[in-house]
Amino acid sequence: MAEVDSEIYAVADTEAQTEFYDKVGRFSSKAYKQLKPTLRKMKQFAGPQSEQILGMTPMGQMLGLGPPGSIEALK
Repeated sequence: MAEVDSEIYAVADTEAQTEFYDKVGRFSSKAYKQLKPTLRKMKQFAGPQSEQILGMTPMGQMLGLGPPGSIEALK
């Protein structure tokens, strides 16, 4: 009986993790699309440091931006 319960919990945990990562992926792609115009303006203003500057904002920190190449990782 305990084996069956642990298997059920393991499956439920795996499904919950999969659902969570799917939601995070959808949010990241939506946030990236919303940030594209801002990123374009930042690149015009700050040049190569634009990713690092964007990484200092709360949204940039939440998305894990900052180091060079982090924007491409979001795509």
